[in-house]
Amino acid sequence: MDNDLKYTSKAADASENSVTIRYVVAGASTALSVSVAGKAITVNVATDAASAATSTATAVANAVAASAAANALVTVANADGNTGAGVVTALAVTSLSGGSSRQIGSGGAATGFVASRGNPTKARVFVG
Repeated sequence: MDNDLKYTSKAADASENSVTIRYVVAGASTALSVSVAGKAITVNVATDAASAATSTATAVANAVAASAAANALVTVANADGNTGAGVVTALAVTSLSGGSSRQIGSGGAATGFVASRGNPTKARVFVG
């Protein structure tokens, strides 16, 4: 679906595990926005007049990168094999976890794997 993103914590200590990502799809004709409270990043996904999500993964990644508060906590990129052209869906609060990756599929449902990735000092979460 090309809507998976990879978030990587910029912290290199245990505090990286307290960073969370959430996508909210609510209301009609809403704009894409990013807010941060502490280490909780909330992406309010843009919607059309019928309340359907319209934000692509690329748009979300750009919005997160443009948010000074979010950018201070994480880097964001397309997950391997994803172009970012797909529309994202709602995602429940998802924590980054130390040194492992968690694949989140469409609709925020975990696809069932947690695997060690590269640098064990960085927390990562894949969302889509």
